[in-house]
Amino acid sequence: KVQEWDAKVRARKATKGAIMETDPQGLELTENLQSATLDLLKHRYGKDTKFRVRVDVVYPQSVLQANHMNAEDQNKDYFTIEVAPMELIPCSVFYFLEMVRTYQSGSFHRNAGHVLQAQAKTEATHGHKSMPFQEYSAYYPHAKYTTGYAGRPSGPGWYVSIQDNTRNHGPGTQQDHNPYEADSLFGKLTEDDMEHNLRVINAIHSVPQKGWLDKENHIQIPKLTLLVQSSSGGGGNGTPLWIPWKSPVASSSSSSSQ
Repeated sequence: KVQEWDAKVRARKATKGAIMETDPQGLELTENLQSATLDLLKHRYGKDTKFRVRVDVVYPQSVLQANHMNAEDQNKDYFTIEVAPMELIPCSVFYFLEMVRTYQSGSFHRNAGHVLQAQAKTEATHGHKSMPFQEYSAYYPHAKYTTGYAGRPSGPGWYVSIQDNTRNHGPGTQQDHNPYEADSLFGKLTEDDMEHNLRVINAIHSVPQKGWLDKENHIQIPKLTLLVQSSSGGGGNGTPLWIPWKSPVASSSSSSSQ
């Protein structure tokens, strides 16, 4: 069902003059796609589940030197993204979870004044497959430290907003013909670990080059890890314990075969 509605949405979006946010046929198609995607999300990743994603990074020599860091034990770190509610923007969430699940490689390759932009190679987005439409919710705007997809159409490139980007990436931006179109978002930096997150984000931003980075200045992203809350208890100070996600579909198949 998702593939069927996805193809129909892409075809309608490609129709000359169609504004998906107001076009009756476009709205019907995107609503059907969102509904089918939400069902698939719950089936593949679990119902009533909150997600986080750990983004591992490896700093280049230029960042280590700029921050007086030791190459032996300070060249690796991570930050964490809280994934947006799936009911709010299901297609955007599904697209990112699929990227994480099939991730191959990537890096931060742009250091702008308003965003840190990353490129990603994944099985799910093979051939630079983008989002089917510019999914956006006014309840999840481009606030500081949110994460969104680069480009129109959006993805698979993505970015961390290091300022409020409502005017840069919100509705009606980056083009003149559609006052409703915006970049799609999928999450934000986790607030309960913000001090650590910002230390990493600031280190990435400190790379001594602006704009598109030379390859030797790329901040590598060797791994993305999907996390869920543990059902067996929390961490210290009453905080939830986040553990790597395991497919409920695979677990169900394994249990039924025993």
